[in-house]
Amino acid sequence: MSAITAMRIAIHGREVTMPNLVGINVAEASKILQSRGLLLRVADRIYSDQPINAVVRQTQRRAC
Repeated sequence: MSAITAMRIAIHGREVTMPNLVGINVAEASKILQSRGLLLRVADRIYSDQPINAVVRQTQRRAC
């Protein structure tokens, strides 16, 4: 069962290579993104065969 399904990433005025975070624990995914100056935002939650709190889907969105 997974606690996270999608993330929205805020990028402020620069290009950043987005890592594939699917299957990674939310806490670790957040650390990876913070090291790149990005923020993790939980957009929704669904049932999944992935471990609890694992990322099962991600999306990217530019900050306005």
